[in-house]
This record gives sequence, structure tokens and C-alpha cells, in this order.
Amino acid sequence: MKRIQAVQQFKLEEVKTGVAVIRVSTDILTPISDPAIESQLVQREAAGRVWFDIDAGRVLRQEMETDKRVIGFRGDASSIHYVNRFTERLAKREQNFFSAPDGAAVEKK
Repeated sequence: MKRIQAVQQFKLEEVKTGVAVIRVSTDILTPISDPAIESQLVQREAAGRVWFDIDAGRVLRQEMETDKRVIGFRGDASSIHYVNRFTERLAKREQNFFSAPDGAAVEKK
């Protein structure tokens, strides 16, 4: 098993009305010359933004994306294209996660 060093960086972009917008990125520090290893690492290389409520001390929203292609991970003719988009938002307190979507009929017993 090969140890690979990576660093996740957080950069404050702006603060507006008590909400900090933070840019997140992942950089692989270990030189990678094997496409098979690179194809496994691509899942961990997230980049995006986090919106943080300073007063409440919690994340309001985060959006991470990955779009990377690795060629030759299983021979010269192989190619993998990894696309991932992750979005998370803080739910409002009164929201009921067991209710039907807007406009759908719900049978009450």
C-alpha cells in the first residue's frame, strides 16, 4: 500500500451579513505517475464552496464538484471520467422530512 499525501485548503472569500463564504480545494502532494492510483484518488479530490453562519456556528450550505478524466488506468485504451456534484443545505426547523412533496396528496390515518 502506497501512502499518498494530500492537503485540503480552505480560503475565506468573503463575509456578508454574518455568513462566511469559504473556498475548499484538495491538492495531492505526492507525485502520481500510475493512472490506476490516480483513478482511485479522483473520488477524494473535491473542490467547491461552503457557506458558514458565523453567529450560529454552523454550515448553511455547501457545494462540491469534481470533473476529472484519467486515461490509461487499465491499459493504454482505458479511460475513466469522474463527474460528481454534491450539494447540501441546512433544513428549516419546521420542515417535516416525512411529508409528501408539494402538491402531492397525503392520506392521514
